[in-house]
Amino acid sequence: MSAIPETDRSSAQHPQVIHLAGELDWGSTADLGQRLMSIAESSTAGTIVLDLSAVSFLDAHCVRDIVRFWNALTARDQQLWVAGLHGVARKIFDILELTPMLARRTDDDDGVREASDRA
Repeated sequence: MSAIPETDRSSAQHPQVIHLAGELDWGSTADLGQRLMSIAESSTAGTIVLDLSAVSFLDAHCVRDIVRFWNALTARDQQLWVAGLHGVARKIFDILELTPMLARRTDDDDGVREASDRA
């Protein structure tokens, strides 16, 4: 399991990309939540992209952390886009009706594409 986010630094004009990998479950939620909130408090990017393309499993606890992250960014007039949705993560986002709100296509330059482009 590797729930520790790897981030690509950004500017206010370019999205900051956070790469998550492995199984995101109850065991990783405390660390994930803390790190995401730290990024929310310190990032100057107008848009943050959460890349889930290397995530093999995602449970409700981690979805809660992602929604909290989204709320924190929204309060700071920043956007959160989720990319690379597939498998269980895609199903959970679809069931919770989060896909239309968070899954976005980003510029081809940053190398992150919407889940449907990877499927």
